[in-house]
Amino acid sequence: MMRVLSGTFNAQGVANTLWAYATMGRAPGAGVMRALEGRAEAVAGTFNALEVANTLWAYATMGREPGTGLMRELEGRAEALAGAFNAQNMANLLWAACVFFLLVDPGQRWRWVHTLVQRLVSLGEAASFNTAQPCQVHQFFVGCSVEPRLRMEAVNDMCALKETCREAFECAKSAPSVTQQQVSQTLRRLGLSVEDEARCPKSGYSIDMLAHVHELPGRGEEQQGGGVGSGV
Repeated sequence: MMRVLSGTFNAQGVANTLWAYATMGRAPGAGVMRALEGRAEAVAGTFNALEVANTLWAYATMGREPGTGLMRELEGRAEALAGAFNAQNMANLLWAACVFFLLVDPGQRWRWVHTLVQRLVSLGEAASFNTAQPCQVHQFFVGCSVEPRLRMEAVNDMCALKETCREAFECAKSAPSVTQQQVSQTLRRLGLSVEDEARCPKSGYSIDMLAHVHELPGRGEEQQGGGVGSGV
């Protein structure tokens, strides 16, 4: 039924449906996904700023890149509508860009991301980010520092905004899971000093746990091991 109805969707209907699937933490079946993507490509020229942002965010959240035709259309709309993107749109789009750079051909570069960065510069400190949005933008800034294709001069000049976003990211609560607490307790019983949810000084990401071995047989120096890192 969804596959049949999707052929009648306008831009808002397609974007909202993809957003809804992503928000629920699931992807449509293959047939429905093909139908939605085909319809999205057909009406992409009418997408507004919110619909572009929601569609790209939905694809990134589902861990997949839009097909070549749809991506080309969305890139064009992103460039054309850049001046209309608000803080929420920007946060979703920049975070999505980070995800896509992990999914696509390493040789691919996107002009639209540079356009978004220029929009971010124009928003600057005046951007009315909510609590979650600076966290997403911080992840983009981290991506710029480690991914050569995301490095651009404009980002280097946004020191104040980068600091604001990093502070928001680091202030976001990150609580150990039950399993993580059980592992920590086991390591402590083995004589290790364990630091839960330690912060990486470079990226601001939380590390599940750091285990410090104060002394091993035959050695007097402290040794340290790291745990699995996690984002906020």
